[in-house]
Amino acid sequence: MRVYGCILAWGILVLTLGCSSDDKPSGGANPFGTAGSGGTAGSGGTAGAGGSNTGGSVGDAGPDQGPAGQGGISGDAQPDSPVDAEADNAAQDVTLDIVVPVDPCDAPRSAVVGDQLYAGGPTPTDFATAFNAEMNALTVPGPFMVVFDGLDSTQEADWVLKIGTPQGDPPSFDGTPASAPFRLGEKHSIYAQADASFAMRFGTVDIPVVQFSFGGQFDDKCAVFSAEEFSFLIPSSAANIVFHGSTLDDLLGPPTASFDGGKYNAWFVSLSGQMKAVQVP
Repeated sequence: MRVYGCILAWGILVLTLGCSSDDKPSGGANPFGTAGSGGTAGSGGTAGAGGSNTGGSVGDAGPDQGPAGQGGISGDAQPDSPVDAEADNAAQDVTLDIVVPVDPCDAPRSAVVGDQLYAGGPTPTDFATAFNAEMNALTVPGPFMVVFDGLDSTQEADWVLKIGTPQGDPPSFDGTPASAPFRLGEKHSIYAQADASFAMRFGTVDIPVVQFSFGGQFDDKCAVFSAEEFSFLIPSSAANIVFHGSTLDDLLGPPTASFDGGKYNAWFVSLSGQMKAVQVP
């Protein structure tokens, strides 16, 4: 009986000693990464400072209670919230529709010539004076002609213009005109810009053009086009052309514009005024 009593007492002692050890890890060590106050990652010690995602120890102040932060995601690696992600996508979405009012004309086509456009603004003064004098001396439609097609349409694919050198009266294009798209907007407003090769004709003198841009508005009948600005690039290769008694080089001075990958190889000329309608074959 004494023997059994000793064995029982010894077993109770071993059991007591075994139960007195703490099952929780000491010092806040966490095999999952960061632990935080109340279990949120980063409050008791951020993942970057206290340990990496591979099981580094948390900050000394990290308490044991609360669930461990799974994986310990660092602040820099935080993904966007759904709201942020949606905002980012919207800012980069270039396919968002932009509603632009379009006022088409009754007629599908209108042809206009530029004999009431005058040089000014940034155009070199000597050239502007010569250009305007030659413009007033014109006896046939010119010095260039624009034919707009698709004016009665609201479809962008239908808006195409032709621009080139006119001949005769009523005028027709001398040679093949340049072709380019244009934009039709509210109150018959039109904008176009393109590289184009044609010439402005003053009698026997043709002044080459390599690029044009313009913006303006047709009247209610789409017969008269008022150009706020109709600008051209004249290539410097035309420097020796004689115009109004002087060379273009003398009238325009050093080239200040560039085109076709070159540098300072063109002159910029700006016109404004009205372009009147003409009948074309």
